[in-house]
Amino acid sequence: MEEIFYVNGQYVRKSEAKISVKDLVVLRGFGVFDFMVTHGQYPITLTENIKRFRKSANQIELPLLHSDQEIIEIINETLRKNKQLFSASQEFSIRLIYTGGLSKDNVSYSGDNSFICMVEKFSKDCSVCETGVKIITVDYGRLFPQAKTTMYVPAVLTKMRVHEKGAYEGIYLDQNQFVLEGASSSVFAFFNGVLTTPPLDSILAGVTRSVLLKLAERCQIPIEIRAIHIEELLKAEEVFITSAGKRIIPVVRVNDSVVGSGSVGWQVKALLFMLEEVVLSEIAKGRLMEDVLTNDNLLDEYLKYTKSILSKL
Repeated sequence: MEEIFYVNGQYVRKSEAKISVKDLVVLRGFGVFDFMVTHGQYPITLTENIKRFRKSANQIELPLLHSDQEIIEIINETLRKNKQLFSASQEFSIRLIYTGGLSKDNVSYSGDNSFICMVEKFSKDCSVCETGVKIITVDYGRLFPQAKTTMYVPAVLTKMRVHEKGAYEGIYLDQNQFVLEGASSSVFAFFNGVLTTPPLDSILAGVTRSVLLKLAERCQIPIEIRAIHIEELLKAEEVFITSAGKRIIPVVRVNDSVVGSGSVGWQVKALLFMLEEVVLSEIAKGRLMEDVLTNDNLLDEYLKYTKSILSKL
C-alpha cells in the first residue's frame, strides 16, 4: 500500500508526487528540508524541527511563505491520511522540503516555490545499539553547515566512502583535523566521565543532539561543549552518534582504532536506557517532550539504572 504525500496543496500517492524539472531544487540544489520521526505515531520533536526548518530557509535567504501553524496542519493532515492506511503500531518518517521554485534563467530565484511533506513508513534498526558500529572520518564538509539544505554532495560522497570501508557513518573533519559532525548525525564522546560534543559554530543544530544534552543535564552528567581533535577522539572512553532516525548509536571503532574496550560502554548504555525506556515511554503515554525532560524523576531513574549496570561489571 502506497503512502500519501503532500505536494503544493494536493494529497497524492507517493508514485504520483512530482514537481517541475525547472525547479531550482532540481537544477541547482537550492532548497531546504527537515526530517523527523514519530513515536506512538506522533512527531515528538515537531516544534524544534519547524524552528530549524525556518532557520535553514533564512540562512540561504529562501523565503518560507508558510506559517508555522500552516506547516503543522499540513504535517498532521498528511500523517492522518497515512495512519488510515496502516496499522496503529506503524511509525513514520516525515520529510519537509521547500524548494527554490521555478527559475526563468535556470539560476535566479523568482518564487513559485514548492512545499512537500513526505510521510513514509519507518522502523528503527535496534540491533546496532547492542553491538555498536564503525565510523570513518572524511575531509568533506557542508557549504552551509548551520542550514539543512538539499545540496547534499558531501553527504552522498561520504556515504560512498562509508560503504567502501564497511562502516556505518562518516564523520566530517575540518582543515585542522577537528571533529565536526556526521554526514547525517551529531558526534559525542565521553572523556573521564564528561560528555563532550563539538560546538554549533560549524555544524548543524541537531534536534536529537539538543534533546540528549537536556537529558544529560537533568541526569547531572558533566557536559563540555568544545572542539575535539581526531587524535583525542581516538582515545575517548566511549563514542556515540545521534540523529532523528538513529537516536543514539554507540560507536566501537573509529577508522582502524578500537574505542575503549571495543564494546558498548556503560555510559552510552545508560543514556540509551534513559532515552528509549524512560523518556520515550513517558511520551507514549501522551506527555510532551519538554515536560518529560523537566521531570524530577529522571535523575532517580538514571542513578538506579547506573547502579544496576555498574554492579554487573
